[in-house]
Amino acid sequence: QVGSSVTPRHQRAGPQRRSLTVSPCRARCLDRMQHCHQLLFPGQEPILKKGHPEPIDISVASRGSNKKVTLIKNLELYGLDPHTVASALQRRVQASSAINPLPGAKDRVQVQIQGNQVTHVGKLLLDEFRIPRKHIQGLEKAQKPGKKK
Repeated sequence: QVGSSVTPRHQRAGPQRRSLTVSPCRARCLDRMQHCHQLLFPGQEPILKKGHPEPIDISVASRGSNKKVTLIKNLELYGLDPHTVASALQRRVQASSAINPLPGAKDRVQVQIQGNQVTHVGKLLLDEFRIPRKHIQGLEKAQKPGKKK
């Protein structure tokens, strides 16, 4: 057959079929989904929220000349009552504490306590309230032992 235009079957143009295994297909689907997290508290219904959970934020701010205060935010996101945490810290460190509304957020407050109390706040949250370390931001700002001003 001279001049025949018959092409072999494996060279024909047309839709090509590619096969995906389950693992890459699952990874592609999960990458396109929106992130969310679920909060479980004893005796309550699970709470499902969009995005990643915000960590508890511990920061030290300067007030006045050489005065420092420790600010703790996002306690209520982990089921902790800010008033309970403030009173526990007040008894533990023998310092004044206050609860102020968080600027720019409704229904959320921040706990303010006198002095740089990051070490005590960290111990309280980790040991007594059993919050995992990965959900607490600012523990690296703790004073090093033996360094007093």
